[in-house]
Amino acid sequence: MIIGIIDIGSNSVRLMLSNGKITLSKQVKTARLGEGLAHTNNLKVERMELATSIIKGYVDEAKSKGASHIFIFATEAVRVAENKNIFLDMVYEATNIHIDVVPSEVEAKLGFSGAYSGDSDIAVVDIGGASTEITVGDSKRIKYSKSLPIGCVRMRDKCEEDDAKLNEYIEGMLHNYGEIPAVKKAVFLAGSASTVATMKLETDEYNVNEVDNLYISIDDIDRLLTLMKNTPLEERHIIKGLPEDRCDIMYGGMLFIKAILAKLRLEGFYFSDRDNLEGYMNYLIEKGSVTSTTK
Repeated sequence: MIIGIIDIGSNSVRLMLSNGKITLSKQVKTARLGEGLAHTNNLKVERMELATSIIKGYVDEAKSKGASHIFIFATEAVRVAENKNIFLDMVYEATNIHIDVVPSEVEAKLGFSGAYSGDSDIAVVDIGGASTEITVGDSKRIKYSKSLPIGCVRMRDKCEEDDAKLNEYIEGMLHNYGEIPAVKKAVFLAGSASTVATMKLETDEYNVNEVDNLYISIDDIDRLLTLMKNTPLEERHIIKGLPEDRCDIMYGGMLFIKAILAKLRLEGFYFSDRDNLEGYMNYLIEKGSVTSTTK
């Protein structure tokens, strides 16, 4: 049995193929669906069309590789957009599959479920394009979970790379997370964290065996922030490990990562390749939509 799961984020659209127990493959493409959302509360037509095209391609590919079930879920950009029904209809017409628009509290739990690996209390942080989820828990229960509408694309739209504006915006949003339980370890997920990992390794090749569980310190982040600040936007594509489609959003993203670590009173984080895609797989198994047995 092969299952295809598509995650529609505010910056990227991703496909995971799984046999119910093991992740077989992952792909990611940039649609920047959340672009401009901070100003208009609407998804741009051209971004909806691009995202729909990517999703249709993923569905076709999953079917060609034998997927018997294909599920699509969406997060913050679709969740809050006033014109989301237009996009939902576009995707359904193209694929005949309904999108599951997950609530913010469910999104936070998906990331935790995917990344948790049997440690004691850890914080799982999922920084997306338009929202960020922080969840604390252990193998028995989730002790804290909160999602707020702050992400790399939204920060770029609101603040560009103005340090004063970014720091004020980040500080205000972090205050809204309230008191987060103390932890000794943080695991970060998703594109911003993975980009920091590849930039630390100075590699343009995403190798899951090299990046998964990689430790990134605040010193690493400071070095990369200085590199970003000293490199004009039009030249950043030459920075090893920095994808061209993330050149304009990673400066604010790294400032945000550093601020979250300060709030957690930690000196660094571990990156996890396992994330809300695996979490959604677990969610489907728990609901009985699919089984974890392989064939």
